[in-house]
Amino acid sequence: MPYSRLGGNLLKQYHGSAPIYGSLPLSPLVDFEAGAYLGMVANRAEALGERPLPADIDTRYDLGFDSGLVSGLSFNLEKFGRLRLRYNYGLSEILNADDRIIKTRRLDLGVNFKF
Repeated sequence: MPYSRLGGNLLKQYHGSAPIYGSLPLSPLVDFEAGAYLGMVANRAEALGERPLPADIDTRYDLGFDSGLVSGLSFNLEKFGRLRLRYNYGLSEILNADDRIIKTRRLDLGVNFKF
């Protein structure tokens, strides 16, 4: 769905993915992580404020598949857990907006806690 057809309204996107990766210790405190991810994407057009959507725009969810590569660093926080910084490089087309192919490009920051 080309964005320009939305008449200045929003195109919301919901994305969920599951990484599958391995890690290589670089030091006692830092690991390099790399692998792949699989995910699902849901796109939906929504009216912004009082602007109505054009009549020919479908407002149902458009579901799609996403996959790509993931790599990053993991830092050992000793007693607390791990801090992870990963980059997701999408290989699948998740949206075609104004004749531009859009793929996932995302930087994730995560914290794992030990109990």
